[in-house]
Amino acid sequence: MPHPARHARPAMTPGLTARLPAALAAGLLALGCAAAAQAQDQVQVHPMAPGADGMPAPAAGIVRVWGEGQSMVAPDLATVSVGVTTQAPTAAQAMADNSARQARVIEAARGLGIAAEDMQTQALNLSPVQDYSRENQPPVVRGYQAQNIVSVRVHDIAKLGGLLDALIGAGATDVQGVAFSREDDAAARDAARTEAVVDARRRAEVMARAAGRQLGPLLSLSENGDQGGPVPVMMMARDAKAGSAPVEAGQMSLAARVDAVWALAPATGAEGAPAAPAAPATAATPVPGAPPAAPAAPAGQN
Repeated sequence: MPHPARHARPAMTPGLTARLPAALAAGLLALGCAAAAQAQDQVQVHPMAPGADGMPAPAAGIVRVWGEGQSMVAPDLATVSVGVTTQAPTAAQAMADNSARQARVIEAARGLGIAAEDMQTQALNLSPVQDYSRENQPPVVRGYQAQNIVSVRVHDIAKLGGLLDALIGAGATDVQGVAFSREDDAAARDAARTEAVVDARRRAEVMARAAGRQLGPLLSLSENGDQGGPVPVMMMARDAKAGSAPVEAGQMSLAARVDAVWALAPATGAEGAPAAPAAPATAATPVPGAPPAAPAAPAGQN
């Protein structure tokens, strides 16, 4: 008897069977690319290009350092701030007295050869003088105080002491500060910058050797502002003694600071070539025609 008809398995076309492996491979490739991209985003040290032998070179990196430099130079310019402070019962009287007194101070400076372009008003203030001595009572205005401060640039530092005496004698009540500088300090600042770069490279080389690397090419270099500057010398006119005020210019320090980034390269061998990695241990190569080596005896047997 004829056998009952069995359920036939649907036949798969050759085209479908050929496309399935390709689709599966494409999907796996896409997943692999996405995973590789995600992993690369988390990598902080990027691999270097393969070496001449085709083996991957050690991972590259960077070293970020800063360096400082300093240059000492004698100043040739002094800037002094001279103030006149007056007090009167009314604001108008305080300002009038202050203006007349400051005018005499400015005239004394001009008489000693200070040019008009070397003098500049730095501050002009007028404020009430209040009395807070009465307990639980509002303050009482006892008068007004005016203050006028003028900055004066002195190109001949040797004359600074005599100038201060003349300004005080003309009515200046205080000297708020003396700042020393140089009119042309480009050479001194360049020397400080050069020393800062040398210092940065020294720091980078020390760190690279400690990490078993050597310095590669310089990637970035920037100046991080000048650290030097004139330091004011404060003095009060009422404390000045008779005779020229002693002023010592000394030397001023100009400092520079740089930020630098170098690439790290693999450490080199004795002859300057990159040190080759140690070869993995392998079994001895058999000699053609020789009988196979006897297996090692189990432990504990002779």
